[in-house]
Amino acid sequence: EYHLVHTNDSYIEGEKKYKVSKSIRKSLNISSQELESDMIVFNEKSIAFFEIKLRELVPESRSGNPYFILNDLTQSLVRSQTQLNKHLRYLTQNKKIHFESDQLLEYKGEDIFKISVSSLDFSGLSSRLVYINFLKSIITFKLDLNEKFHKEINFINKHFNNFSEEIQKNEKIDDILTGSAFYNTAYLNVFQLIFLIHRSKSKNISLIDEIMRTRAMLLDQTDFYYYYKYFD
Repeated sequence: EYHLVHTNDSYIEGEKKYKVSKSIRKSLNISSQELESDMIVFNEKSIAFFEIKLRELVPESRSGNPYFILNDLTQSLVRSQTQLNKHLRYLTQNKKIHFESDQLLEYKGEDIFKISVSSLDFSGLSSRLVYINFLKSIITFKLDLNEKFHKEINFINKHFNNFSEEIQKNEKIDDILTGSAFYNTAYLNVFQLIFLIHRSKSKNISLIDEIMRTRAMLLDQTDFYYYYKYFD
């Protein structure tokens, strides 16, 4: 969070937990009595929620095992996007979030972005073409049981189902299947995030704008920093 000091955006400081009242849980169909975000950045036109998952590609994934690749993506991307969408739905309906730290985030029609952050590099899996096609395929996809990988498959199917149910509460099926429902998402690792924070400072622009601009121009990157330097 200290990296955000002197950026061109405001941010919520301290603990970012907030209570979800019984009436809102019922209207939004959210079971949790409390929600929490890892980082929230905002300005006059945009709000960005960040969820950071301490997950990396395990050796089995790097060697090409599809079950472990899906498991790692589920741990890092799917779970975070499920949680991020709850923040979006809460804020757009309730118009404000009053955090336990006593800070207030108000919604006045700004664009809301959902940014998943992994602890380490997911290489080409974090490219926009890959992660959007992955997310949009989840609602029509389920893994068949395999005795050897039953633990991984059960975990994946559970969180695929959670994501499918959550995203369909505020997005149309057609928009999900075409990928347009994910125009406001991004997928970075923590080092890329820190790099973009400092780049936004040096360029005197919004961090949110820098993230979404970078996401848009790096469609198929295998080396984030090479392509950033090439297109910047």
